[in-house]
Amino acid sequence: ELYLVSNRGVTLGSGDLWRVPFQPNAMEAGRAILREQTLYRTRPHVSPDGTRVLYSSTGGAADEWHHLYLTPSTGGHPYKLTFGKFEDFHPRWSPDGKYAAAPDAQSHLWLYRMADHKRTLLTKVGAGYPSWSQDGRYVYFENDACSVWYRVGIEDHKVEQVASLAGLRMPSA
Repeated sequence: ELYLVSNRGVTLGSGDLWRVPFQPNAMEAGRAILREQTLYRTRPHVSPDGTRVLYSSTGGAADEWHHLYLTPSTGGHPYKLTFGKFEDFHPRWSPDGKYAAAPDAQSHLWLYRMADHKRTLLTKVGAGYPSWSQDGRYVYFENDACSVWYRVGIEDHKVEQVASLAGLRMPSA
């Protein structure tokens, strides 16, 4: 199944959170599991055990800030995980489901322990679109400003450059 944001049937705004089967004409067989006008930075991510969806939202414009929320993967009432005068975007579950990583509006990368929602700064290096290593020891991220990929250890918070597209040129025709 896929979880996505769709503006199908939404007059204004970015859309609702949908659960759709992976098949032709999926939207006809799918259903909205959350109707709140979530925004494009939502990037819903299903927990490793398939029971919950982690996403970023302004709570249907009820909140001034984008915060992290959990909702059951079958639909239901969302649970707000973060509070405060900061924003979180693009959250991603760790492979074991014990943590989540998300960048904030200043592109700092944060680690959230899901058991108690403790928030820990991983790095202030410009971070976007986190992705976890298979063993859950590292979070990989892109720095959009300079086309460089990094990884940061969740235990030691050591940042290492792993790839760079700087200077890469497309071949001429």
